[in-house]
Amino acid sequence: MCVVFAALAWSHRPILSFSAALCAGFCFGNTIVWRGRRYYLYIYIRTVVSNYEREVLTLIRNLILITTIVLRVASSETVSFLVIDDTGKSLSGWKVTKFKKHDRDFAVGFKGLTGADVDWGVYDYELSGPSVTQRILDTERVWTPKLTGRTSVGDAENFVVVTADYETLGGLAIDGILPQPFVIRGKIEPMPPQSELTEPVRIQLHSIFDSASDLDIQVDSSGEFRIYRALGGLCLLTVIQGTSVLHVQPVFFEQGIHSTSFALKIDSPPALVRVAAP
Repeated sequence: MCVVFAALAWSHRPILSFSAALCAGFCFGNTIVWRGRRYYLYIYIRTVVSNYEREVLTLIRNLILITTIVLRVASSETVSFLVIDDTGKSLSGWKVTKFKKHDRDFAVGFKGLTGADVDWGVYDYELSGPSVTQRILDTERVWTPKLTGRTSVGDAENFVVVTADYETLGGLAIDGILPQPFVIRGKIEPMPPQSELTEPVRIQLHSIFDSASDLDIQVDSSGEFRIYRALGGLCLLTVIQGTSVLHVQPVFFEQGIHSTSFALKIDSPPALVRVAAP
């Protein structure tokens, strides 16, 4: 079956236009030639060409082949998953049971949680943990925890950390309602001097084990700030003013559903590490 190819040329030189269409036609296997008045539309039937044209076309095809091989090698990456619980402890016994791009599943290429020679692209994944036996009332059941998500592969090494919370591991959902009003009050001591010309001070709060809990928090001119979520576990608190990092502090939230308060002592800014070109 013939594959039809159209090459549109602005040139008024028939020889150059024909050569361009011929090269493209040879690569894609084309069949007929049609010439317009100003634009040249070529649908080329493969036929015998001169030795010079054969050499040129062979060179082009070899270059395309080499480029394809180089791109294929460059696009082969490694993907590694790490599964942790909501305290940050790594969990063993997990494996990749689905790693799909479009309708193709590449999970067979994984050994445990690590896969090699993975092509670039966006993948939907499913991770399965070791099964556990549970007894609920007088009924016994086997539960296999699973984690699903989507990740993009584009670097030489792709590392994905996934958190399995208590509900995922146990297969039980526990609903709770925070007592109102709930608030965690904080205060920066000492508060950097403020004026109309200075940049506002703000806080970025990053949960080490659950990025969905990341928060941006406004700081008053007095240094006070408020958190209205019942955070839990280890977080990294960063105090920022404009483009400057004033303070970085690990904070462990263990207040549960109870409102509370704490003071944040800041001193000299942390040392800045610059990564420059060699």
